[in-house]
Amino acid sequence: MMSIPKYVSDVLNRLEENGFSAYVVGGCVRDYLLGRPINDFDVATSALPEEMLEIFKDYKTVDNGIKHGTVAVVSENKLVEVTTFRSDGTYTDSRRPDSVSFERNIEEDLARRDFTINAMAYRKSEGIIDLYGGQEDLKNRLIRCVGNPHKRFSEDALRIMRGMRFASTLGFRIEEETLSAMLETKNLLQKIAKERITSEFRGVLLGESIYDVLMSCREIIYELIPELRIEDSYIMKKYPDITLWEHTVKSVSMSKNLCERLCMLLHDVAKPSCMVMVDDKEKYPNHAEKGAEIAKEILSRFRFEKIVNTEVLKLIINHSIRFPKALADMRRFVRDFGYDFTKDWLDIKYSDVFSKPHKESTAQLYYNAIRFFDEIDEKKLCCIISELNISGDDLKKFGIVGKNIGIVLNKLLEDVISENCKNKREVLLKQALLYK
Repeated sequence: MMSIPKYVSDVLNRLEENGFSAYVVGGCVRDYLLGRPINDFDVATSALPEEMLEIFKDYKTVDNGIKHGTVAVVSENKLVEVTTFRSDGTYTDSRRPDSVSFERNIEEDLARRDFTINAMAYRKSEGIIDLYGGQEDLKNRLIRCVGNPHKRFSEDALRIMRGMRFASTLGFRIEEETLSAMLETKNLLQKIAKERITSEFRGVLLGESIYDVLMSCREIIYELIPELRIEDSYIMKKYPDITLWEHTVKSVSMSKNLCERLCMLLHDVAKPSCMVMVDDKEKYPNHAEKGAEIAKEILSRFRFEKIVNTEVLKLIINHSIRFPKALADMRRFVRDFGYDFTKDWLDIKYSDVFSKPHKESTAQLYYNAIRFFDEIDEKKLCCIISELNISGDDLKKFGIVGKNIGIVLNKLLEDVISENCKNKREVLLKQALLYK
């Protein structure tokens, strides 16, 4: 028996007590069957919107979605969306139905849903209602449309992105006819608001099965980001066994968070256009800088948050910096970029190096850099001005003022990093006199 929290069961019981049928539907049933945490409970009912408002007149309600049959009921200070069973009319904008018809049975309501794993309902007196094989598809880890997949995606093209997101986050395979229809209707995504695309794309990128989804759905990605299409057939002379796209996708899958995955998705976007031959070797001068320019335009189209864009572009423009080869060099890197960025930079360098055939010497450079960074942390080595055991106020006592304070502090920091002097107050005070 499905466990339903009291704030939801109170809503269900109130509807049932007034002679209406009521079910929890969609994602909550899917996640219950998968043993996953349930974040939201959606309720579907035979009650019409005006009947719901009467039934819940002693509750606080929100009726912004009443046109489409949804009334949000506040139960125990939590919002429960209750929607009348409905069937959808025609779709002319590839996103929302032009009209909806309210129904009195759950069967009509489930028939309009996107995927079989989301087209199940639960009622305590009936158990699970599964008319389209959703439980079987869960068992087989399959994303399959309800009914005709072309019709489903033509009705609402955002379902293409939702299919990719479910496949990525759940680790499911997209059923062949469903995938074929997604690929054939991908151009309809151009009609969808960028904010909605971005919301789903974020989920796609953060899924554990991102590699499989980006490989099987790459034509959809190229529809959204045509700048990446050239990577699909581009092979670097140095790595003849993989395409640039295969390297990109592998590097994305090896990265940890949204900013790192966006960075790796776009980090080599300018590489083909920057290639020049030097002594029969392929070189890619300024591909990081050019890539950041292209990525900036791509990110602006998706309208990610400014903080995300800033971090991603900073990673891209610096992704090709060579590994520090000595402890002092790593300390200077931290000085220039800060600890948090250095951690992220080491993450993307790992993804970049190990997502393509690499020389053992290159791998060793990465491991050395990690060792240097760990040593900085373990020994609490001074890398930034604020860690110096001397301050600007100390320098003022020697008559060092204005911009010269910063100049002297930076010189002292370099002395500490290069081990020309120790990070001890008396030593630094003495050293500062040399720069007065």
